[in-house]
Amino acid sequence: MHKELKEYKGVIHVHTRSSDGSAGWENVLLSAQQSGLDYVIISDHNTLVLKHKEGWYGDTLLLVGEEISPKRSHYLAIGIERAIYPNEENPREYVERVNKEDGIG
Repeated sequence: MHKELKEYKGVIHVHTRSSDGSAGWENVLLSAQQSGLDYVIISDHNTLVLKHKEGWYGDTLLLVGEEISPKRSHYLAIGIERAIYPNEENPREYVERVNKEDGIG
């Protein structure tokens, strides 16, 4: 039996005014909806301040992750519940913390 595949269109790395982006989360969501995207993932630097905004908005899923951002070796984390402070000396530490929370990096 051959299963039918479904294509999902989205963006996984968007910043808002909560870090160094130029728009609010509402504008990011509206742009995603107007573009016909199935999902958009906001990944502001070192914060999950918009985590409570996650959910379906019409046909578009809004997810909130974090770009863990030391001076070098930035790391996207999705599926975590608490922001992870970057450790300049040991980036492996925040990679392990994302894994421990069953997040995706």
